[in-house]
Amino acid sequence: DVVLTVQENVDLGTIIGNVGCFDADICGGDMMYDIIGGANMEDFYLNIDTGTLLVAGEIDYEEVQQYALLVRSIQNGYEEAYGVVAINVIDMNDHAPIFLTTSPYASGVREDSPLQSTVIHVSATDEDAGEDSIVTYSLSTALDDNGPIANTYFSINSDSGVITIKDELDSELYREISLVVLATDSGSPAETASATVTITIVDVNDNPPVFNPDFYSGEMSYTNLLGEPVINLFATDADQDSIVQYSIQDSSGAFTVNPGSGAVSLSTGVRPTVYTKYPFTVTGTDTGNPPQTSEVINARIDTFDPYMNLVAIHVTGRTKQDILDDEENFLESLNTLIRAEYPTGRCGISHVLTVGDVVTVSAKRRLLQSSSVIVYVYGVADDTADVESGLANTKNFISQEYLYSTFAGDDLGTPSSALTDVSDYPMTLVEKVTEPTDSWWTSAAGIATIVMCSLLGLVALAAICTLIYCCCCGALAGACAGDGKGCCVGCWRRFVQAVKDCCRSKPRPPPPEEPKGPRHNWGAHVYEGYHRDEIPIKKKGKAEESVLSLPQTKSSDAAGRFKSLAGKARGGGVDDDIAKIKEQHEADKRQFNKVQGVNKARAEQDLQDKLAERRNRRFGNTDDD
Repeated sequence: DVVLTVQENVDLGTIIGNVGCFDADICGGDMMYDIIGGANMEDFYLNIDTGTLLVAGEIDYEEVQQYALLVRSIQNGYEEAYGVVAINVIDMNDHAPIFLTTSPYASGVREDSPLQSTVIHVSATDEDAGEDSIVTYSLSTALDDNGPIANTYFSINSDSGVITIKDELDSELYREISLVVLATDSGSPAETASATVTITIVDVNDNPPVFNPDFYSGEMSYTNLLGEPVINLFATDADQDSIVQYSIQDSSGAFTVNPGSGAVSLSTGVRPTVYTKYPFTVTGTDTGNPPQTSEVINARIDTFDPYMNLVAIHVTGRTKQDILDDEENFLESLNTLIRAEYPTGRCGISHVLTVGDVVTVSAKRRLLQSSSVIVYVYGVADDTADVESGLANTKNFISQEYLYSTFAGDDLGTPSSALTDVSDYPMTLVEKVTEPTDSWWTSAAGIATIVMCSLLGLVALAAICTLIYCCCCGALAGACAGDGKGCCVGCWRRFVQAVKDCCRSKPRPPPPEEPKGPRHNWGAHVYEGYHRDEIPIKKKGKAEESVLSLPQTKSSDAAGRFKSLAGKARGGGVDDDIAKIKEQHEADKRQFNKVQGVNKARAEQDLQDKLAERRNRRFGNTDDD
């Protein structure tokens, strides 16, 4: 038998060796060779004349590691010999490692994770045999593969492929880090494969808000009640997607802050005093979990008198937002002028109004374009109160006279050439802000006058009413008292006549007296209305009883008539008449009591009679009753 070797993946036609003569006795002469059997024999070719064995197919160690071919040799056409040719395939490192996933690796890790924490595990295999299949892992250091950053924060175990944290992470610095993992086998030459790993750094709320600047100073007119912000707080938070909520600690309660925007404005209903410092503190808190709060920041707002420190500058072709967006450049041109007198001074904008929304601030009136705005400007003489260390210092405001003389070129308010030379804004007018003149009735003297006149009018009205009452009341009363009903519709004519008489100073004579003596015979009616009713009651035993109701009277009618008659009595002789009526009434009462007793006795007798009659009807008439 013949043993040969061949490397895998050799080219077609590569000579492996010569099979030779299998039998020395027949060697020599005219020899012929061929392959007559063996698995995968088609992968080889045997030269029929020389016995040279060549590669005729793909040799792959991972498919076949050894071939066994049955070869025949023939001498002179009839002498045959047989032999086995064994071909061992030599493995070559022809396979690169393969990662177990075809998609990119991805993982997330908290930024506060400790060092050496496992982030992700990658794995690859190699189809080569033996040592060629051993895979080792590493992180690419190439710049294109983000190698410097990847190797700074992460490391990988060369044997297991486990990626761990190498250095402290910071999501504010890197929210995501991509790295390239290399898998290399142990063959010669070595084969390498790569895979991309994306690691997301999960943010943790580990940063408090930070204010910029760290001290705030603002100014406002003590009469400015427009509600516009005086200062705007601003804080940043390095954490991802963090929102800062602002709060203010103001013992005076004069100012409030918008929690979302940080705009500090005057509290509703508060009227600050002039030339007063309002110190307060502010903080910012983020919306993380747990929330982080900034350091306490000091702030101050100082008030000034607009009629002593404010000038109005008219600007055409600009909107309010244009001025506010470019406030720094607008003020810089003004600062250039005032620093000739106040080296560390500065100007500020109190507020900006469009011309259509503004009442003229002085007696001067000019026709202005509708696109014009009025910028109200004040000045601070120095910067000693603009820093936190100067919180105790007083702000010195520049006088209105100086600002006007600096910005205006004449008494008409024409902007000075110095101002127009340094400013890019088309300024048309400079005015002093003067105190508006109120209507006389809104002043203290006007209010006092109105109140005094009102009181005098009330006194005069009361005097007139009293005079009319004293002159006419007696006549009117006499005209209307005839029927005891007052001045009603029934005596309207007499009322009108009494008024006429009153005006002529001729009182109307009193009405005629009522006739004396009784007008009614009450005795005929005292006993009217008496009646009796039988009221049945429940049966008792075998007898049914009934009672007669007590008599009732209309004595109340008599009393009413008596009172009516007594009420109508007027003039002389009434007392005698009343005495007689009372005497008659007493007699009526005595007669009533007498009749009541008779009726009671009669009712009892009637009851006994009825009971006896019923017993007779039921039991019959007997002598024993």
